[in-house]
Amino acid sequence: MYRYTSAKNQRANKKLLQKQLKKKVPVATAKKSSQAKAGPRRVKKTVTRKSPSKSVAQTRKKSWFWSNFVAVTVSLCLFLVLCYLMIVLCLKFFLPQFFAFSAERNILLIGGAPEEKAKNIYILRLSPANETVKVFTLDSQTLVPVSGGYGDYPLGFVAPLLQLEASNTQELVAVYNFALKQAIDEVYFLPSLHEPLDETAVVRDFWSLIKRELSLTTNVRRQLWEIFFYLQRETSFTKGKLAIAGDAGVTAQFLAKEKITQCPAVLINTTNINGLAAKASQMAEMNGVVVVNLESSSEDLWENEVYYDQNEPDCLKLVQVLQNSFPQLGKLVPDNGTLAAQNRAKAVIKLGRSLSD
Repeated sequence: MYRYTSAKNQRANKKLLQKQLKKKVPVATAKKSSQAKAGPRRVKKTVTRKSPSKSVAQTRKKSWFWSNFVAVTVSLCLFLVLCYLMIVLCLKFFLPQFFAFSAERNILLIGGAPEEKAKNIYILRLSPANETVKVFTLDSQTLVPVSGGYGDYPLGFVAPLLQLEASNTQELVAVYNFALKQAIDEVYFLPSLHEPLDETAVVRDFWSLIKRELSLTTNVRRQLWEIFFYLQRETSFTKGKLAIAGDAGVTAQFLAKEKITQCPAVLINTTNINGLAAKASQMAEMNGVVVVNLESSSEDLWENEVYYDQNEPDCLKLVQVLQNSFPQLGKLVPDNGTLAAQNRAKAVIKLGRSLSD
C-alpha cells in the first residue's frame, strides 16, 4: 500500500515546477542558448552589383558610333580614291591605246549649226608622232573662194550659203578644203563651240560633240573617240592664229599632210583659165599629193578626170585625198597607170571648168 509522505510530495511539486518553467522559455531564448552552446557563427555578406548609370551607357554608345563612322568614312574614301585612279588610268593610258591613231589629222571646228552664220572657227592639228596638239583660230569674216560659181564669201557664211548638211561629211571636207586650200580631214559643227584658250576647252568641245551624237543616234563615230582620248594624253599644247590670203588660202605649210610618195601625179589644165593648175597644185600638195609636173591642153573639159594605177596602194590613197579636196572631183578612170606612164608618173589629174566654178 502506497504511503503518501511529505518528502514525496515535495519531490513531486519540484518536478511539476520544472516542467512549467520549461514551457514558458521563449523560442528566441532557446535559440540563443543553443547558439551559445554551439559557438559564434560566420555571417555571410551578400555583395550587390550596381548597374551602370545612364551617362556611362550613353558615352559607350557614342564611342561605338563614332568609331564605326570613322571606319566607314575611311573605307569609302579609299574606295573613291581607287575609283578615281582607275578612271585616270583608263582615260590616260588604256583607252588612248585602244583608240590610237598614227597619222596626222587636221580637224576644222565651226561654231554654230550648218544653217547658221559661224562665229568661232578653228583648226585642230593632232600630231601623234611628236605628241602635240596645235590650235589655229580663223577669222570668220575673211573672204574665201566658194566652189560652184559663188565667188568669194565670208568663211562663216560658206555652210549656210551652200545649204550643206553636217551628215554629208565628204562634201563638207571638200568645200572647206577648196576654200582654205588646206588639208582638212574632218569638219564638225558645234553651236556651243568654246574659244580654244587651252586644251581643256578643246576637250569640252569634243565631249559636247560626243554627247550630241549619243542623244541623236545612240552611236558615236570612232573618229570622235580617237580625238577625245588623244586629248587625254600628256601632249604639248600650243595656240596660234592663221591668216587667209585670198585665193592662196591658208598658207601655213605646217598643216600639210604626209606625202604620198609612191603615186606621183601630173596636173593638166584643160581650160583657158590662167593659174588654175597652180591653185589646184597648191591644194593637192597640202594634202600630200606629190605633183611632178603642171601642163595644159585644149580639151576644155567641164568635169575633172583622174587616171590612176589601181594596183598601187598609194594611188588608191590619192583618189581618197582628191575626193576630200575637190568639191566636184569628176570621173575616176583606173587605167593601170598607162596615161600617167607617158609623163613618168602614176596618176594624171585633168582639171575641168567645174573646178573653177
